[in-house]
Amino acid sequence: MVYTVVQKRKSLEKSLARSLGSDFITVTSPDHPLVLRSTDILIGGRAGLTAIMFATEAEKRQSRYFRSRLVLNKLALPQETRFIFVSAPGDEFLISGVTNEFSAILSFDDQSLRSELTGLAEQPGRLSKKSIPDKLLAQTQARFGETYRLARALQRRMDRNRVSEPRQLAERIAMHAAFLSNKIHTTHFSSPPNPGRINSLALDGADRWFAEDNGIFPQDVPASAAFASAYPVAPGDPDKYMRAAAFAGWILAPGSALETNENLAEVISRRTRLI
Repeated sequence: MVYTVVQKRKSLEKSLARSLGSDFITVTSPDHPLVLRSTDILIGGRAGLTAIMFATEAEKRQSRYFRSRLVLNKLALPQETRFIFVSAPGDEFLISGVTNEFSAILSFDDQSLRSELTGLAEQPGRLSKKSIPDKLLAQTQARFGETYRLARALQRRMDRNRVSEPRQLAERIAMHAAFLSNKIHTTHFSSPPNPGRINSLALDGADRWFAEDNGIFPQDVPASAAFASAYPVAPGDPDKYMRAAAFAGWILAPGSALETNENLAEVISRRTRLI
């Protein structure tokens, strides 16, 4: 039987919650303030955190999206978190270049999977972990902070200066964004993007901002900039998409920013490189 990722999550979560008991918390698709697509299962207990990942069909088609999701979650979660990849037949190519980022690689078809995961979650010290060097982690966090502050400043300016009819604004966004693309990586949306498009944007950004070669390394390139008349708002966390995009190397900017900031490309390039 072929299981979907949703079915795998539910099946394993129920089994693990039952076998681990009340000393552990097991959550599927945990919400994290810095990522739009989290790990599939997160197990927390006195011994630490264990993150489990599966590959979706979309990630199998575009393996860089799987690697980008891994990179963003490794940067977002505590460094002592152990990551486990639960594979399906043919998934081996997905982890090329990032094999060492996983503490264990198990097969979903293995009859001992559930007992093995239970044992590893109870004693994660049995697993090796590869931490990101403190210097690189500090550089990454500082760059994210600057990118997010700049995105928020541009958004506040839009809130104060609502301009133009949507169609006129979209036309001007396209014109100005094309000019900026000679200086920084940009994209523009002719209509407000949905959450799925922002998630794809973030995964593309992580692929550009970080390299995976026997480790995770931030690249010294500036943030990219997206322009639209409006962006989605997450219930209970209105800045979630802006924050998560900034964490992955994107500034979600209002189209009006292009008309009021002649040196926007220079500002982004100067403020969002590695410090």
